[in-house]
Amino acid sequence: RGADGERLPARADVGADGDAMAVAVDARIEWFWCALIACSMCATARARGVVPGVVRRGVAVAARRGKDGDWARDGDGGRPGGRGRGRERRVVDVMMSVVMTRVPHRWFQHFYVVGVCANAWTLSSAAKRAGGRDEDAYVVYALVLFQVHLCRRLYESVFVSVYSSCARMHVAAYVLGLAYYACASQSWASALGDGVGAVTPVVPHLASAALAVCGTVLFIIGNVNQHRCHVILANLRRGKRSRDEPSVRSYAIPRGGWFERFSCAHYTAEIVLYVGLLLIVAPSHVYITTRGDDVDAFRNIRAPILLVCAVVANLAVAARAHHEWYLANFPSTYPSHRTALFPSFTFAS
Repeated sequence: RGADGERLPARADVGADGDAMAVAVDARIEWFWCALIACSMCATARARGVVPGVVRRGVAVAARRGKDGDWARDGDGGRPGGRGRGRERRVVDVMMSVVMTRVPHRWFQHFYVVGVCANAWTLSSAAKRAGGRDEDAYVVYALVLFQVHLCRRLYESVFVSVYSSCARMHVAAYVLGLAYYACASQSWASALGDGVGAVTPVVPHLASAALAVCGTVLFIIGNVNQHRCHVILANLRRGKRSRDEPSVRSYAIPRGGWFERFSCAHYTAEIVLYVGLLLIVAPSHVYITTRGDDVDAFRNIRAPILLVCAVVANLAVAARAHHEWYLANFPSTYPSHRTALFPSFTFAS
């Protein structure tokens, strides 16, 4: 009891409230990854022409990048002060101006600033929550590796990458990128155990350690090759012009490293390193925390799995667009053996 005789909450009650809040946050993050996967699937369906025409027209409106369209002329003949210019019209104009907003592509750096800060906070919290269990050690280790990756990407975005002065990205993509890096760290941390794990048998322990080693190797391979890819792309953009197709200025075919096999080798490398991180955190609950028939051993790794699926889905959509652009703009010189993202898998229709 307190000094005034009031009963203080028990530690168990506080812990239960904290666990319930963590579960609620994890659930929202899982829904976020599901929504991102669904959006990627819709983008793929739209590219293949299976989306209804009204949706395609809606996307086309957003693709006009703020230029005057039919929506700006209906009812007032395009003249300021026409009969259609009322309060509702002004509201529509404001909404459309927000929808059409583009931000400099250089703001991509903000993603990694947010990612580094968010992951540092999550890593600190996870280290405090972690006990002496193997699964907690794997999660903290994965967060340390993720921090290394984010710091490398922040360095590259500031000192390596070359941004065009006219390059823009949609404000929705910018906001989504900030949300992505704010949620990614928490997704890895959601694999932390709840402190009731059973004693780890020898065989599952060795299997978990072996997968963690494999995950570390994949993480290193992915990071090293992604850095090489970004250096190759940056060198291409430093004042070079295409010699392959005179009609395509300031662009060239990337060559060297994984680009000899994939059009978007930097995306392939990112998927490799994310799969490596998943292998590190997944064994901790697939092999260790089975405590009974009523316990879902995969519950705590749903968020990491959905995160990796969202990364693959999102990069697959971007890789398809990049691959088709290369094929369209370098029809005679682009290597025919290259695939978009994965070995023996092409998005070319």
